[in-house]
Amino acid sequence: MTFMTLSNLELLPWYAAAAYWTISTLRLKRTKVAESHSGRLLHIGVMTLAFALLFSTRLRLGPLGLRFLPESALVQNLGIF
Repeated sequence: MTFMTLSNLELLPWYAAAAYWTISTLRLKRTKVAESHSGRLLHIGVMTLAFALLFSTRLRLGPLGLRFLPESALVQNLGIF
């Protein structure tokens, strides 16, 4: 018999979201108006830049490099809940 650990528990909402997205794809309607190639490229570029600023350790510029909460197990567990 295995027990749910905290690391397993934090994945449950992601599994639920993946199941919801999978079921939702079965009810999609066809696209009426397609996005232009330049608009799509701009959108992907902005999202890539945002992802890089949030998750890269080398791009910690100004306030992006500051922590406002201490790194501890308590803070991590509160974030999960």
